[in-house]
Amino acid sequence: RIKSQTRREVILATALDLFREVGFEPIDVLDRSPSGRVKNYLYNHFSSKEELLLEALLTSAREYAQEVRQLLQESDDLPTQLHRFVFSLLKLINDPATIEIMRVAVS
Repeated sequence: RIKSQTRREVILATALDLFREVGFEPIDVLDRSPSGRVKNYLYNHFSSKEELLLEALLTSAREYAQEVRQLLQESDDLPTQLHRFVFSLLKLINDPATIEIMRVAVS
């Protein structure tokens, strides 16, 4: 049985994929199951599609922040740290997945 935190992480990752794929409005993530099981399960974790999107975005931001912290700890040299940070940020903002989810977030 998958632990609750792991389930939540899977839900958030899947939600980000769905939002990237079809956008925010065209899909009602909380109504995708004819039996209502998925809907009821999601409502146990998130009160709305908006909350699900926000939490997915915040989770992604926290994961990126952790990656940056680790990246910066690899060197004590400030110019090297700055270079690594800028390179990492440019890579992130030019990633097609980031572009797609930002389109969803601003729509």
